[in-house]
Amino acid sequence: PVGQLSPITAAVRSGRPIWLAEDVEWEAFPAARSWRDAGASALGVVPLVVEEEAIGALFAVFDGEEHPSHEDRRFIETVARQAAQPLERSRLFDEERVMRRRADRLQELTTALSGALTPDDVVDVFLRQVSAAIDASAVAMGILDEQSRAPRPPRWKDDGALVPSAWLDPTTKRRTPLLDSVAARRALYF
Repeated sequence: PVGQLSPITAAVRSGRPIWLAEDVEWEAFPAARSWRDAGASALGVVPLVVEEEAIGALFAVFDGEEHPSHEDRRFIETVARQAAQPLERSRLFDEERVMRRRADRLQELTTALSGALTPDDVVDVFLRQVSAAIDASAVAMGILDEQSRAPRPPRWKDDGALVPSAWLDPTTKRRTPLLDSVAARRALYF
């Protein structure tokens, strides 16, 4: 129910284990009543903590007359501490791999842009390289006309499904996010 804290949320927010076995413990978490109604005699939620920050939780349910002993609780808490470190290493490894891939793509983009001699060449490189680098379904680039300093019609690379057709019309006089950004000469996020 809205406004009721679950044991999982409480454990993750506090960074401390939550054990529900006695009636008074269950009463503190009405949101967990469905577990007791389903036959759980006890449950434990142990946060997975790395450098004082919870990155998840280990959840254990006991049924029938089972209640975790003090030793069981300490064992589960030890397992959670040991599991948190490799999970964090895995997350950091994935993050590093993504950053390395982005650095490689940036280098490829830099190399491709170094051969661009005209504004249209730059746009071509951008549309080709950036859409692949960020796995976007659609990308566009609009630039200012060199003489008038007015926004030129944007060029798109689009799979045809996401961009409103009016935005793809190079003669459009309508306001579009891309033309607004070019006219404002700053990034606009939507």
